[in-house]
Amino acid sequence: MESGFLFPEGVHALIIFDGACVLCNRSVVATLKADKRRAIRVASRSSVAGRAALTANGALECADGSIVVLTQRGVFTHSDALFEICRVLGFPYTLVLIGRIVPQTIRNRIYAWVAGNRLRWFGQTAECALIPNELRDRLLEDT
Repeated sequence: MESGFLFPEGVHALIIFDGACVLCNRSVVATLKADKRRAIRVASRSSVAGRAALTANGALECADGSIVVLTQRGVFTHSDALFEICRVLGFPYTLVLIGRIVPQTIRNRIYAWVAGNRLRWFGQTAECALIPNELRDRLLEDT
């Protein structure tokens, strides 16, 4: 499925994440720091911008318990979303793509187990509170 998100020049992916989850926030910060080309934007799934992007892609129901990655190649969730992020980041992150040899059902069960426990293991925070100011320009916020 082709993405309905309109990508500005140079942007290759939009990551929609749980802004209240500490693990999700830290993962997004690490991803943005690794994204030297500045090709990735992020939005909290509870924000107007995040929900609008999910709705435009028919992916609103996919967002519960999963990161969602929108690219011009389509909509990616669960373990496939993590692989798509690595693909967009480029080398050396593309080496993670070897993990696709593990069947998707097994990968997604592991993903669901971590996602189901993430708030208990890592905690919650105020939405997007952990995203540093120097990265906030890549956060789609409500206007």
